[in-house]
Formats: sequence, C-alpha cells, structure tokens
Amino acid sequence: MKPQESIHYWFKVLEERGEFSSFTVIEETNSGQMIESDFFHGDMDGIGGFLSIMKERGETDFLLPELPKRPRPESFAYAINFIRYLVKIPFYSPKWKLKEIWLKRSEKPLSRAWCTLSQSETEKVWAKAKELGVSRNSYFLYHLDLAVKPYLKPSLLPRYWLIPVNLRTDFSDHSGNITGFIDARITEKLQILDLDKNLKRSLFRGEALGGHVGITIGRFIGPILLRLLVILNDFLQVRTGVFTNLGNWKSREGTSLRSKWFGFPPVIKTQPFGAMTGSMNGEQCLSVIFHPRLTRSPEIAKEALQRWKKNLIDG
Repeated sequence: MKPQESIHYWFKVLEERGEFSSFTVIEETNSGQMIESDFFHGDMDGIGGFLSIMKERGETDFLLPELPKRPRPESFAYAINFIRYLVKIPFYSPKWKLKEIWLKRSEKPLSRAWCTLSQSETEKVWAKAKELGVSRNSYFLYHLDLAVKPYLKPSLLPRYWLIPVNLRTDFSDHSGNITGFIDARITEKLQILDLDKNLKRSLFRGEALGGHVGITIGRFIGPILLRLLVILNDFLQVRTGVFTNLGNWKSREGTSLRSKWFGFPPVIKTQPFGAMTGSMNGEQCLSVIFHPRLTRSPEIAKEALQRWKKNLIDG
C-alpha cells in the first residue's frame, strides 16, 4: 500500500461507517450563481481541489500562491515527529451542547455558512494580528475557538483543533492529497501569544511530518489493521474541530475577480466542526460547517460565523 492509497483507504472506511468524507468548494459568481463541487478527501485535499477545478477550466484568473522554500525532509524527521504525535495520544475535547439524531449514514452537512470580509475589514484584521505580533493563522484560530466555545459544555478539558499543513514543494507536481497536520491545544488560560508560540514551534519542528505518517500508516500496517485503527480512533482522538487556511490568492494582472470561493472541510463525529479561510485579492473568505450529529440548522452556522467575524474585527 502506497502513502496515497493509505489516505484513500482511511477515508473510505470512514465513508463506510456513515461519514460524508468529501470536502466542498463553493464558487459564488458576481451574477449570483452558486457552483458547488465535492471532492473525496481520500484523493484530494483543499488546495488540490482548487487546483483540480483550475486544471479542468484551463487558463484561470488566479495566480498560484507562493509556497515556502524548503528542502525535502530526511526520513528521520518523519520518524521523530511521528513519535511526538504518538505520545500525545489519547486526547479528548469538551462535549457539545448541540445534539441531533444522526443515523450513521453518509449525509452531506446542511449546517453551513460563509461570508467575505471587505478589503478594509480584511486589512483591519491583518493589522490587528501584526500589532499583536502573531501569525494570521494564530489570530484566526484563537478567535474561532472563542466563537465556538458557547456551543460546548463547561469542562476542564482543553479544546483540540486539527490544522492541516500543505506539504507540497511545488504546485506543478501534483494536486492530490499532499498534506500533514498539527494539533493545536487550547486551554482556558491560554493567551493568543502562547497559542502563536506553540503553533510556530510545532511547524518549526516539523510536526506536520508526523501527522503525514499518521494518515499514511496503512503503508506499514496494511489494510486490515488500518481499518481497525480507524475504528479505534473514535476513542483515541476526539477533537473540537478542524481549521484550515488555503492561503492568499490573487488574480492575474489586468483581470478582475469574477467570483468568490469558499471551502468546507469534511467533518466526522469525533471532529464535528470545521472552518476554512483564505484570501482572494485582499478579501478574506470565511466558512464554517457542523456535523449532522450536532445540528442541521444553517442558522446556527450563520450565528457561529458572525461571532467569528465580529471577534476578528473587534480583536
């Protein structure tokens, strides 16, 4: 089993267990048309989905974001960070106040919401992050966590957030699921500067490489044990949700932005909330999604989204 086959099989097992294992891309055109596309996450990550749409259309208005220059890591870096990943297991997040009947069948989530910040609002948010001396990712996640907190039961447990990390070295090489992840652990007393420090340390140490080994573990243990691991994972890793940033995109010189783009990461019962952001020509796009076991109400999603937006702007 190759690494990509392991990722594919992992999400196939989730799908067999009733999860909707696809992420969704919504394109909202200036004419008001909504173009919705689903991509099986076992084959494609968020950036891969955007690249796939662009490839199908041929020439597009968008320039690819610049990737950080980094050499391909040595094998020992994967091994060390996989050990770091293992020693953190098991972990659990607070339970949710929200609850709906879910029949454990593949059901596309209905509780979704999305919006775009204006350029002035986006500049204000970016400036606030800069003033605090933290990364934009830290700023977005910190205020997202505050926005979601009212839906959680009081608990001494920390809130865990999975953060996918793009491991591509070149956009032109591939558009599949080329990702690892890190986990953000947020406690009641954690300040935004502490969160930023923790995230930067995780990225600097290469902990996303350990996450990549984790989701491609099937290449070492085979499909039978991988299936068992997916089932056991219900009791090993219970997160509040997933937060991902698709980066900063721009249109080509001389072209205008003809649409706005939004992404929705897949959510599962042990990671039942998702949020995604990215900027298009200096306008920040925000989107949130709830698993059907929590709610099917778009109004609750809109409420969470507006609280996140307000938190970001108010700082």
